[in-house]
Amino acid sequence: MIRIHTITDYYRENLKTNISEYLFIIKNLKWRTFFRLLLERICSVNYYYIMKLNLKSVGQYTITREPPGNLSIMSYKDLQIIKKSIKVLGPNDRKEILARIQFFEKGFQNCYVMKVKDTIAYMQWLINPSENYLLEKYFKKIFYPLHNKQVMIENAFTYPKFRGYGYLPYVSQNLLDIAQEQGYKSVVGYIKINKIPSLNDFYKMGFKVTQLLRERKLLGSIYRNL
Repeated sequence: MIRIHTITDYYRENLKTNISEYLFIIKNLKWRTFFRLLLERICSVNYYYIMKLNLKSVGQYTITREPPGNLSIMSYKDLQIIKKSIKVLGPNDRKEILARIQFFEKGFQNCYVMKVKDTIAYMQWLINPSENYLLEKYFKKIFYPLHNKQVMIENAFTYPKFRGYGYLPYVSQNLLDIAQEQGYKSVVGYIKINKIPSLNDFYKMGFKVTQLLRERKLLGSIYRNL
């Protein structure tokens, strides 16, 4: 028997997802941070730049610093290390890490990490068109679907004690090289307008702003004017 998915099914599935996510967040966040996050999800407005790069121009940017560590695909063992690291982080970093854990567990597993010995210093995703079904399922109102020869770099995070070493430009450049080797022609990124250091690094790598998005969070849902 073929099941017909109605709008009720859609909202029921979203409700179950939201409840499980909130339970996970409550477990790992301090109450004050959780309630601040909850208020943001109830009603808030943010702005993001869409930045794009033609991969033909990848070689124009010279990395001035090579931070310590080795780059590799994140494993489930790494995920467990990340989960254990939550408790020692401050409220804002804890919130950021929780969001990235959820992102990975939704199926976006093409995440790269920089590890100094056995310590994770940095993480960042390289999302390809084969993951458009995940973007459609979880982030339909947040990200545009990727074109056939386009990738997205997303969710960069540097652990506090490793900040200031230049991980974002170094790893981003490496991911651009990987994307180019895999035959992709362009890259897109979504950068919050108050993330000035990230914007500067992306400009230096050759990215150009193509659109300004207004993001509205309302009653637990997120919408951008795509």
